[in-house]
Amino acid sequence: VYATVDDCTDATLNGIYKFDGGAWTQLGAKPNNYGIHNVAVVDDKIYVIGHDKLYSMDVVGATSWTVIPSPSVVGGKKLKKFITNGSRIFGLFESNNGNLRLLQYSTSGGNWFGVPGSTSIGLPTHGVSDMAVDKDRNVYVAFTWQFKDTWTSESGYGKGAVYKIFRNGTVTDITGGEGGYTQSSEKPQYPVVGAGALDLRDMTGVKSGPMGDIEYDWGTNTLYASTEHGLFSWDGSNWNLAFEHDGNRDLTYSAGSIIAMSGRRDVSITTGTLTKMLPSSDPIFSCKYGRMKVAAISGQTLFVTQNGKHLPGVVCDWRGGKVYELYETDLSSLNLIATNSLTQTYGSYLEDAVNPAPTSALALLKNETYAFQVANTATSTALVLLDLVTGASVLLWTLAGFVVNDMSISLDRSVLALGGDFGIQTFAVTSVDSLSLLWEYTAASVRRVDVAQSSAAAVCLSDKTMLVFSETGVLEHSIVQSDSYVSDVAIDTTNNIAIVTGFNNMFNYVTHEDMTNPVQVAFIKTFSLDTAQYQWRTYNYDPDDLDINMADTRGYRVEIGQDGTLLYLGESAGGNTIYRWNGHDLSTTTWVLTDKYSHPYNSKSAHLAYVARIDPADGYVLFGQFYFPRLESQGDITNTNRITDADITSLPDGTVFFTSRSSCCFSNRDVQEINGTPIGGYAGQDGMVISMTPDFSTRLFATTPSKVHGRSSFHSIDVLGTTLLFAGSTQRGEMMDTAPRGTAAPRYIDHNSDSPQGYTGSFLV
Repeated sequence: VYATVDDCTDATLNGIYKFDGGAWTQLGAKPNNYGIHNVAVVDDKIYVIGHDKLYSMDVVGATSWTVIPSPSVVGGKKLKKFITNGSRIFGLFESNNGNLRLLQYSTSGGNWFGVPGSTSIGLPTHGVSDMAVDKDRNVYVAFTWQFKDTWTSESGYGKGAVYKIFRNGTVTDITGGEGGYTQSSEKPQYPVVGAGALDLRDMTGVKSGPMGDIEYDWGTNTLYASTEHGLFSWDGSNWNLAFEHDGNRDLTYSAGSIIAMSGRRDVSITTGTLTKMLPSSDPIFSCKYGRMKVAAISGQTLFVTQNGKHLPGVVCDWRGGKVYELYETDLSSLNLIATNSLTQTYGSYLEDAVNPAPTSALALLKNETYAFQVANTATSTALVLLDLVTGASVLLWTLAGFVVNDMSISLDRSVLALGGDFGIQTFAVTSVDSLSLLWEYTAASVRRVDVAQSSAAAVCLSDKTMLVFSETGVLEHSIVQSDSYVSDVAIDTTNNIAIVTGFNNMFNYVTHEDMTNPVQVAFIKTFSLDTAQYQWRTYNYDPDDLDINMADTRGYRVEIGQDGTLLYLGESAGGNTIYRWNGHDLSTTTWVLTDKYSHPYNSKSAHLAYVARIDPADGYVLFGQFYFPRLESQGDITNTNRITDADITSLPDGTVFFTSRSSCCFSNRDVQEINGTPIGGYAGQDGMVISMTPDFSTRLFATTPSKVHGRSSFHSIDVLGTTLLFAGSTQRGEMMDTAPRGTAAPRYIDHNSDSPQGYTGSFLV
């Protein structure tokens, strides 16, 4: 791996470096102290651009640069950019007539020569963003901006463009595809995605903005281009959408792979089919404001540079002195690949003599083969131990005359907390089948409960009052919330805060119309466990500041994940929403766009599920993403995905799992399989489980365990080690069951109609 270093305070460190697998060695200084642009290795020589000229240096033995003069045919004009196919260098020069000239440099002959049949390629010298070359020596040039009419027009700038320069000198604009593109009848200014040849400048119903990088994959003979809204591939006649994203990617072709870097958010690698990878523990991603710029692959090692990262111990932000750092990552461990086929080891309707009408509150135990599950009847509630291997159940605890509404288990699996109309009770988990009461507190209508990471300290929600308890059960604080709706609470003893979420019914005053518009605004608020004093808030904006962010938003779930970050579930009625931002201002983008099921264009006012990872120390949103279905039969409009009674959790590495209730039709629904069996047809509502990588760049899976027209919703989820457990209710059809629990046969619900009023089945996976 070779790297150029520029702009060091110690000028002697600037230059070209080689990494031999064990250490970096400086091969030489910068050429004449000029800034270095472009770098390539061809036939044991390193080539760079320094001060608009090409320089070379032998890889072995040499310590100084040799200048390669610009040819007389361009009058000594500037070399703008170059690309290599491994034997020749293709350079873009300014020419005497003001347009670009494409020349080739023979590394063996040591001379520049022109493209046949042309002295100029007729393209302007300004706005070049990137170059690529294919096996047939056709060259591709991307322009950040393109004039609207002709290259000499001064009428203003249009959108970016990609041009193909054939080896015979012919120049073709391939930005819009050779066949143009099909217009939408509803919005004639937008093309229909997938209809005919696509236009890079106007994709997914959103104006694309400037062009980014282009790279050619020689292994698959595919050109890749990055725009503001997606990564696209060119198959020779059409553009195809590889995946949607927000903001241009920096692209690199290395070791037969296309590497796409999105600033500080993610690294994607494609070798024919796109696979996005992110090692969340890698220091590349530890700086909020650093930006990844360049990457290379050597064997199974990925090298990435990052700028804007401060020295150790210094707070990371955009101010002050910055350093460039290079990191390496073992690619063999990055196996986070999305799948449409899952293996289900256990699935059962939860109905027998012990458990006639259970709820879905559950928690895994340390050994992953047992779980606690709550069962409510009309006259009592019970805590049941489930054997996830045999399906057997053991009754552990009953409480006559009461109902359990929520259950929580500590991250170390040592403490269990129950909340209901009896108040709150906490238990020590002394063994797989043994509990001992630690403390209890009587309170009315406890709807939600959360226990600390490794102690019996807890919080619960009684109506709109958050009760905060010490680990011995002492009521430390009773914090009344005056908000319109209060949905959930959580406790974080690491950051010493109690957390509450919900939403407020508010009004936005519109000055120019002298009227007010109603709007719902989500909030997350935190309070000190010691003093009950307010600490920080996220979302909770002043409605008069919302402007174009007026979509209703609601907060429903907060949870401290096993990785220590705050996980959040909310909803937004449409895409013009506060969830696009970092929760503290309305300008810093934090949402991660990966495909049309996360990019809320053409959304109108459908309720869209939203998940976020938040820094619990200050409340800033680290990553956020929507997930929702689309109705292809109605112009691919977004459809509803509700999380009003959903749940969320994560693994220690940050991999996220959550549930939802989806309308038709979620991503890749028609190809989903469980244990090799296709899932059942849509029956009005899909109870879903979704998983995403720590940075939300890859949706690992999204499915429903429907067997035949299964209509369901899942209210509780837990993950531990390699076991994922979730449970909820069913209203129609059959679910993917492995065996009925106990001796009683499960009551299957009619396939073609909803269950009778007041009756639902319960199901656990």
